[in-house]
Amino acid sequence: MLQEKLMNNELIFNFKKSQPLIWYCLSAKELKIIKKIKPEKLEKYLTEIVKDSSDSKKISFVFRFIPSIQNFPNHDAFILKGINLLNNSKSIRIKSSVLYYLTKVNLNNFHSFLLTNTFAALILDNTNNFQLAFMALVLLKNIDADRFLKVCGKILLIDETKMIFHKKKVASLLMDMHLNNKYATEMLEQLFNENIPFVQKGIAENLHLLNNHNEILKWLNRIYSESENGVICTAIRSILSVHVSDGNFKAILNILKKTNTEVQLFSIETLTEFFIRLKKSDKERFFILLEAAVPLMEELFEKTSNDSVCKALKLSLERLWIETNDSASEIFLKLKNLLKKKRRTKKIEIPLHLISSCNEETLGRVLAVIAQEDFCIQLIKSVFGKFYLVKDAFFKFRLWRFLHELRHSSTSKRQSWKNTVGRHFIGRNRAASSILAEQAKTDVPGENILNDSIPASIPMIDDFISASESSEDYKIFSPEGITIIKPPESIFKKLYAELNVAWNFNKLSNLRNSAENSYICSFRKLGFQVNIVPYSSDKIFSSLPGRLSKKLFSVSFVFPSMLNSYIDDLKTYFISLYSNSIRELALFLSAFIACFIVRHLIVNALYKYYRTSFLLCIGGWGTRGKSSVERMKTALFAYQGCNVISKTTGSEAAFTYSVNNEKPISVPIFRPYGKATIWEQLKFTRLASKVNAEIFLWECMAISPKYVKIMQHSWLHDNYSTITNTYPDHEDHQGPAGWNVAETMANFVPDKGMLLTTETQMYPFLKDECEKNNSSFVKISGNENVLITSDILGLFPYKEHPSNISLVLKLANELGIDGDVALKGIIDTVKPDIGALKEYNPVIANGKKITFISGMSANEKTACIYNWNALQMNTFQKNTLRAVLINNRADRPSRSKIFADLIANAELDCDKYFLIGSNLDSFLSHVRKLCHNKEELLKKFVVIHDYHIHPAKLFELFESHIPEGWSMKIMGIQNIKGVGINICRWLENPDDYCSCARRTRYFAFITDFFDPIFMIFKKSRANSIYRSLVKGKVSPAYAIKKLDELSS
Repeated sequence: MLQEKLMNNELIFNFKKSQPLIWYCLSAKELKIIKKIKPEKLEKYLTEIVKDSSDSKKISFVFRFIPSIQNFPNHDAFILKGINLLNNSKSIRIKSSVLYYLTKVNLNNFHSFLLTNTFAALILDNTNNFQLAFMALVLLKNIDADRFLKVCGKILLIDETKMIFHKKKVASLLMDMHLNNKYATEMLEQLFNENIPFVQKGIAENLHLLNNHNEILKWLNRIYSESENGVICTAIRSILSVHVSDGNFKAILNILKKTNTEVQLFSIETLTEFFIRLKKSDKERFFILLEAAVPLMEELFEKTSNDSVCKALKLSLERLWIETNDSASEIFLKLKNLLKKKRRTKKIEIPLHLISSCNEETLGRVLAVIAQEDFCIQLIKSVFGKFYLVKDAFFKFRLWRFLHELRHSSTSKRQSWKNTVGRHFIGRNRAASSILAEQAKTDVPGENILNDSIPASIPMIDDFISASESSEDYKIFSPEGITIIKPPESIFKKLYAELNVAWNFNKLSNLRNSAENSYICSFRKLGFQVNIVPYSSDKIFSSLPGRLSKKLFSVSFVFPSMLNSYIDDLKTYFISLYSNSIRELALFLSAFIACFIVRHLIVNALYKYYRTSFLLCIGGWGTRGKSSVERMKTALFAYQGCNVISKTTGSEAAFTYSVNNEKPISVPIFRPYGKATIWEQLKFTRLASKVNAEIFLWECMAISPKYVKIMQHSWLHDNYSTITNTYPDHEDHQGPAGWNVAETMANFVPDKGMLLTTETQMYPFLKDECEKNNSSFVKISGNENVLITSDILGLFPYKEHPSNISLVLKLANELGIDGDVALKGIIDTVKPDIGALKEYNPVIANGKKITFISGMSANEKTACIYNWNALQMNTFQKNTLRAVLINNRADRPSRSKIFADLIANAELDCDKYFLIGSNLDSFLSHVRKLCHNKEELLKKFVVIHDYHIHPAKLFELFESHIPEGWSMKIMGIQNIKGVGINICRWLENPDDYCSCARRTRYFAFITDFFDPIFMIFKKSRANSIYRSLVKGKVSPAYAIKKLDELSS
């Protein structure tokens, strides 16, 4: 018995090792059955499934499991059965599993003609799933190279946009045949000359397969001169992934010197990673290549006018300095591991033997390198001579914060939160973080704002306050050098300085954010001495001071029952206002609490039961782009043939499902009175369980931290979670500062799972929480966005942000899904959110053309400006009136301030501003306060008080403001709810919208009166529709129609 268990466990281990992770996860139920079967009966069991079963899940599992069995005797029969399924089955899942099986078995003794014909048919049939074509291409190449080349030639003759995925795979597979086969060479030339960036990328990402360095150099130079940035970056990464020749390395350095910002930033990051890997494998070669690279990088650091490149170079040079110094490298690794053991604001004692061999500068410099991608680090020396490290600052009462909150009273502040605290640094040495900047300014002054013109060497205002609490020098270690602050000498001067700083804190904060030297000068006037000293130079690194530090530090830069009875009592209790005893009150409260607890226990038990029914649970959250990411995830898994259900909130709450290889279908969620509640999550978790969904995807719709914890850690327990970004938003619940938002979103990190994020600034908060929860942390660099080529972005049915695509592709990679297969699946099957960034077809109103752009889902500053620039709203177009439709909401006061600020500061400069929604007077008052030239700006405003205006009437209003012979390009911003959704629906299908609008008006007085009475019936009816829809009993069109009727 023990031996049988061991044998079966070995088979399962082999299966896990050989399978993409997603298929291992989806095979959990079948593997439990395998464990119970005796080894001698296993072959018979598997054969019977393939012979008699009609269950596609079981058949696909068998074909994936058989390669794990050594010396399996019946391969020929399974190969024939597999070929039969490839020709006749409609299940993508079965076909992909058969192709996987065929890659693992020996096909040399099998009838090759039958195989090649089957593979060729799969490849050339454009209606087939691309995953099948890709796997068939690989198999065909392995068994018949000549037939493979012929099929490749046929693919090249097909001139269809979506065949670019096939062509890219052809290019990738031809690379290792390139030098030995003239047909392969000719086809590669033809593919490259088609000038399709995505196809060229297939060549670029396989340059490392060429053993000829001259050939690599030839292709690199050609790609650099003829291709777009994404292809160039792919080529650089490919070449640096293996041993690189001197000539090729010089060519890459030459590209770094001459190319544009996007490629420079990507190259700097890739070179840094390359050198770190190289030192581990070939230390001698590491120093040879580094000595060639450092002078060029330092020269570029001195000459470049781009602040982002300047910052990236300095960070890279400091990281590489660590690698050249064995002592510093050892301390770096030990301190980094030490810091992982404690969470932020917790003291960590440093063993004295660890730092006894290094001086203060080396220790500070090492800590500054660790802090590049982490919190700032305080170095604290106790009175007993012990040294401690603390990640991030402590927080205590600060006078400046008390005065600020007193001056800026508001009802939108976060409740039950200490709004009178500020940073407090105990240590006299601090390593500054190079990240943790707010993407958009919040109401809390003194925070780091994302601006590459402000180096980490520039002290925060909190640094000066902390410096004045002692007479010792206060030092800040950063990539730029050591910033030394000497506080005023006398206690009276210190007190005056502290009071002055507290009173003028907002003004000083604005000076720091403006990146001018007047910030440092202001503190010098208060008696502070502020200087910066560069680090010591060595043979390789000259430790040059940064241009930005020189500018900001100016001249002072330093170099070197009773039931019936009870019922009667209860009637009296509820009806009468008096005569209620303490006993009755206690009884009522006890019954109420008991009902609450029992309901809570039942709900939690149901969640645990339903959660065990689906194999993968993947959640998503973030400030911006989370709904798009969830919809792309749904498309990804539907394309793999998985049964998937996804719940999104987005612009319009919806659930999307795909079963039995069907394309995803999106259905609106019925919400009583349009109000969201976390309890609705149970309904869709139960639905996923009832329809045997394998994967459940959900978008976090909670805002309050405690609700996030309940959904993630008590109910759903994600295997994987994604966070797009942590931009400031909902500060009244998650703020007030930008870092508080990140801290709140860290509650979404799963337990013993994996978190993937594209956040570029505040990710240390997420990483810290991952270490606490024993979860893996995966960060996708912002430089990865350049790898998404322009032609691929053009294939999306809406404007999608590259970072969102990169995030989903990384998730696919972690699950063992090929990147191109994932991308093709997303493009072909994604269901866009109604609020996705989209430019609609022009509307002709009285002969004038009006083009509407929906950007209303981008409800925070950074995303709004990105959309504004991406759609070229920032450029003047001849005879085109540029306009903005502002959809304001009374329940989002902080958002109103942000967008009023954008307009007042001319960041959304245009010819007309149409203001609609609620609380319009408040928005206009914000504009008046913030704008200097308010009379001129307010003339551009058109206020629309009819919030329920028909979109057709609204476009007639737009037309009345267009001069003769002109057209209008108008972008909707700020909020999608209400008028935003109405416009998008009308533009997509005006006839359906109109009929719905008439019906709603006709029955308005009836529905308004009877809605509260029939709400329970409506909820029950909606749930019934959901179940019938997913089980295939009703059509999607019928379900959507009935749900719309319930909502209206």
